[in-house]
Amino acid sequence: MEYLKERTFEVFRYILPGLLAMVGVLCLDSSINHPYDIVYKLKPITGTEILFATIIGFVIGLVLDEANLVMINILKINRFKSNYESKNTITIPEKYSLIRKYSIENFKYVEYWYIMKGMCQNIGLIFVFYFCISIFKTFQGLNILSWIICMIGSVVSIIGLYRRGVDYARFARQELDSTIDILGLIEKSKKEIE
Repeated sequence: MEYLKERTFEVFRYILPGLLAMVGVLCLDSSINHPYDIVYKLKPITGTEILFATIIGFVIGLVLDEANLVMINILKINRFKSNYESKNTITIPEKYSLIRKYSIENFKYVEYWYIMKGMCQNIGLIFVFYFCISIFKTFQGLNILSWIICMIGSVVSIIGLYRRGVDYARFARQELDSTIDILGLIEKSKKEIE
């Protein structure tokens, strides 16, 4: 059951953004004049098509995740000030090794925060795509007000999702550092080595 619970989060990090990207591609169809036209495009879907779309969505989600990491590093979006100042100077991989070995429950929380960060930022990237589609459709002169509302909604979503993703990254880093410091994991590992 625990394995299933952990895999569920992959749905939110990879499959959901991948499926949303596929819906965005549907918007590029010239027969889509209004945002709600997408619903009519999706109505005649079979179970096999849903399965195929889920697999393709997962692959697209993996690609989006990597593209997002590159974009975040270029734009330096993940810069944040932590509320917790770590007392240790070990590297991130060393921190992960310690927490995985000595505090598996906290390790799950750290991973949870990073999954949530990835989901928010991947969906944020999809809204960048939706924003571009809305601009394209607005310049085509099709239901301009609807597409302008989609543009505004996309901008608000981009800001909100990326901001929340930064918060989740901060939560993960604080959880990692505070667990090591409070539980004295560095000292525990040194005693075990001796």
